[in-house]
Amino acid sequence: MQSLHRVYIGLGTNLGDRIQNLIDAGEAIAAIPGTQNHRSSSFYVTSPVGFADQPDFINAVIQLDYPEDATSLFRHMQQIEHRMGRQRDPHNQNAPRVIDLDLLLFDDFSSSDPHLTLPHPRLSQRLFVLRPLLELSPGLTVPEIGPLSTVLEEGLACNKFAEQVVHKLG
Repeated sequence: MQSLHRVYIGLGTNLGDRIQNLIDAGEAIAAIPGTQNHRSSSFYVTSPVGFADQPDFINAVIQLDYPEDATSLFRHMQQIEHRMGRQRDPHNQNAPRVIDLDLLLFDDFSSSDPHLTLPHPRLSQRLFVLRPLLELSPGLTVPEIGPLSTVLEEGLACNKFAEQVVHKLG
């Protein structure tokens, strides 16, 4: 029997039918061969960070179990982005997008590969990731970061997330 890896994927969109984009991406992720036990957070409306002259984002996190390695899953995620029409702007990482899929966590696996850094390098700086992650897994602890509930509390206490306006949709 093949072991499964607990995985968390961040989803974001700010172009087109944003809710449908997240639904379509979630369905495509669920269709990746071997994935099991899919759960999605609520959707969160998020003000853009970095490049502010663009529409608000809608973000979510999906938790799932996956039987293969992180690189294999990452390739599937890139294919989903491509099929959904993701256009990457090499001059602006924060440009508007139809869909953005980020591999946030893959078990306790750490990697500093330039193509796939795990845990996601800005995970603890993104309120729009922390809130849905903690909704799915309130006691989640990340190697080298610690308990995410503490990261969130400390960040809110020192206004680390001041420019990030995030609220649950609906």
